[in-house]
Amino acid sequence: MILYCTVQILKLIPGIKMVDLLIQNGTIVDGSGGPAYISDVAVKNGKIVTIGPSLKIDNQKVLDASGKIVCPG
Repeated sequence: MILYCTVQILKLIPGIKMVDLLIQNGTIVDGSGGPAYISDVAVKNGKIVTIGPSLKIDNQKVLDASGKIVCPG
C-alpha cells in the first residue's frame, strides 16, 4: 500500500512544539533519487514542517505508516 502525501514542504523547522498530523514510521521516498528510508513526517496547516526519525512532537492526530510508502504526489 502507498500513502500519498499531498501536502507541500514548508521547510524543515527545528523545535516544532505542536503539529496537526504526525505520520510515523513510514518508508520515505522523496523523489530525489536517493534510497528510501524509514522516518516520521510532521504536518502543520497542510504543510510538512519537519521529517526525522522518532519525532517527539505534540500532535492532534497520529497516523502509523509502518510498512507503507510515504511520498510526495
